[in-house]
Amino acid sequence: MIPPTKLKDYVAAGHDKRKLAQWLLNVYIGKHIPLRLADLADTATVASEIDAIEECIEAGDYKDAINMAEEGALSILEDEGYEVPNNE
Repeated sequence: MIPPTKLKDYVAAGHDKRKLAQWLLNVYIGKHIPLRLADLADTATVASEIDAIEECIEAGDYKDAINMAEEGALSILEDEGYEVPNNE
């Protein structure tokens, strides 16, 4: 898991919040399969997950943003038809 303090530091450094949301999703997608958002279809699920994570980042809810990215990555992959094994 990415520590919330790391995400907070990125925001404090002026990184774009939407790009941070995409980065988080890429981290967790990559944890399951060797792909990134750019390799997947641009679906309503993808847009919705990015929006929700970005809202958490804007609100300063970094832990929630990270949790949403983990769950969102799974939703996106399932939406794309990938079977994601439980790696926990």
